[in-house]
Amino acid sequence: MVTIRTRLWLGFSTLLALAAAVAGTGLVMGQRQAAVISKVVSVRYPTALAARTFESALNESLATLRGAMLFRDTPAAADKQLALRDAAWGSLHETHTQLEQLASHWTNATNRKRLSEISSILSEFENAQTQVVAAHRAGDSDKALEELRTQAAPRAILIRGLLEEMLASQLELVRADSTELAAMQSTARTVQVSGAVAAILIGSLAAWAIARSILIPLHKINARLRDIATGEGDLTQRVDVASGDELGDLAGSFNQFVSKLRDIISRTAQVTQSVAAASTQVAASSDELAATTHSQEEAAAQVASAVTELSSSVGEVAARSESVADGARVGAQRASQGGEMVGQLISQLHEINAAVDIANRTISDLGSKGEQIGEI
Repeated sequence: MVTIRTRLWLGFSTLLALAAAVAGTGLVMGQRQAAVISKVVSVRYPTALAARTFESALNESLATLRGAMLFRDTPAAADKQLALRDAAWGSLHETHTQLEQLASHWTNATNRKRLSEISSILSEFENAQTQVVAAHRAGDSDKALEELRTQAAPRAILIRGLLEEMLASQLELVRADSTELAAMQSTARTVQVSGAVAAILIGSLAAWAIARSILIPLHKINARLRDIATGEGDLTQRVDVASGDELGDLAGSFNQFVSKLRDIISRTAQVTQSVAAASTQVAASSDELAATTHSQEEAAAQVASAVTELSSSVGEVAARSESVADGARVGAQRASQGGEMVGQLISQLHEINAAVDIANRTISDLGSKGEQIGEI
């Protein structure tokens, strides 16, 4: 069976797996968004900007060449225009190099083909302008104008057309990238919200299942303990928890405890019955002892009565002895009477001795009965 620790680990592992899945999905979506943003920022916009700069430099090279031809009668002004033309061509070459570097990251093969055509036409355009400048400096304005109209200008128009097509394609790609980025952001939000909801639901279900598997056996054990605590428990019943986890072990230990408690109570009841029987015997012995004590009290009263009689007899003997002494002093004339009285005295003394023997036997009986009482 699965233990409570294993259930808790499974629950937490499930939540961690869901969190990791949501985080991983968010990370992947974030990386894709970063890739799209990087493509737009590092390729799309620089390409559009370079194409606009290239077109501007192209137009500037034509404009300054026309300006030089217009100022043919003013050499200084014409030279200034030609110097501006050379600067425009420097920008053209620089921008063209930048476009070729960006082309390695382009995703549209048609744009790379357009750039290749622009590069080929650009060389022809530069040669045509060189011919125009040479004719201008030679003073042949008509030839310079003809070269400009028939050679340079048409190639400039072709380059502009290719640039416009390339710019339109780049802007379309930017819009597509923006749409893709918005879709990925929406998907990322959906995944995050769905993952959070799923994590909450699964976590709640796992927590409910784990809590239920723990609390139900605990309630059973608690109910049994409450029954025992209130003194109304049936010690023959047991907690039925068949799980092999810690609660199952607890239920087994509890059942063993109740079984031992029942045995202790049974032995206690047996001992109580034995004590009750012994108490009955002790009570009977106490009654017998009380009866024996009452008999002894009666015997003692008899002894006391005999002793009292003996004392009276001794007093009488003393009185009579005194009378005999008086009679002896009276004279010999009462000798015969004295003899009779002596005879009477002797018989009374025999009676006294008999009474004393009786008293001695009674005292001996009292001593033996006292020893029996002591043994009880």
